[in-house]
Amino acid sequence: MKIIYELGDRVRVDQHWKRKNLGAQLEERGLSQGLDRYLKSDDMAGASIEFDKYQKQPIDEVGYIVGSREIKVRYGLMYVSDDSYDMPPVDEIRQVSDHYEKIYLVATRMNCIRKVSVENITFLGR
Repeated sequence: MKIIYELGDRVRVDQHWKRKNLGAQLEERGLSQGLDRYLKSDDMAGASIEFDKYQKQPIDEVGYIVGSREIKVRYGLMYVSDDSYDMPPVDEIRQVSDHYEKIYLVATRMNCIRKVSVENITFLGR
């Protein structure tokens, strides 16, 4: 199993990262009325809520390594309200956590580049 791939390596991909819709995630959690209202509620005082930016989708394709990146796959949001004496008042939703994943860009067709984790790549040759 090859861990570091080079540009032009021929590989087989069994899963890729696909962008996940935030609106759909809000509806799944019953938050279609508004994220800011939910985060400002007393139930969420001091707590954060996690969202997935990407999720893995199964595929079976052959392609070529065309680059590498680091993408944010998950993040957390929290409502922050602060009226410090020496600072301007803050009343906003902030990102408080994130998780990054190292990925390879794999060209599987002339018009398609997949974002793929190392564990989902099988080396086929040069």
